[in-house]
Amino acid sequence: MVEPLEAPIINIAGKLVALGPLSKGMLPLFTRWINDFGAQHRVGFPIPGPMTHEAEEQWYESVSTGSDRHTFVIRERESMNPIGSTGLHGIDLRNRSATFGIMIGDPSARGKGYGTEATALMLDYAFTILGLHSVSLTVAEFNIAGQRAYARAGFRKSGRLRENRWFAGRWWDQMYMDCLADEFESPVLARLVVPDQPT
Repeated sequence: MVEPLEAPIINIAGKLVALGPLSKGMLPLFTRWINDFGAQHRVGFPIPGPMTHEAEEQWYESVSTGSDRHTFVIRERESMNPIGSTGLHGIDLRNRSATFGIMIGDPSARGKGYGTEATALMLDYAFTILGLHSVSLTVAEFNIAGQRAYARAGFRKSGRLRENRWFAGRWWDQMYMDCLADEFESPVLARLVVPDQPT
């Protein structure tokens, strides 16, 4: 991975992870992550397969220039090493809604609460900074860890498509989850919008 030597830019910092802008120098790392078929299943690829560097470059161009997508790199807070990406897409400012996505690409970073906190920070960004009202996601029924992380961050189950995903020799439902602004309490960004008042 080729990155500048200076400290990375951070937009939102939690206790475990920090979120900041992507850089083109991260694409070799992202290409390695997305070629993990297990990761492809977790993020909902319809047909897992090899992902070329050129395809990842096209993805980077779409997320770095699209006005209806805001994508961040997830960094482990202590080391500042990138461990994944997360974002909002289909941002609809008229209806104040968006769809959420996340991938913890580094296998050694899974199961440590990083995804849960990154999800909560993205909901904070959606509601506190962008002023959205609703954020939704889809997750495969077999992705139990993902469902638990989303629920801990503030999402609630809101529906399902029955027997919509074929995986490991059987049919699974596609789960819908969402979170509304009035169901969520800002963990980080509220103090930027409403500074502490003197007592």
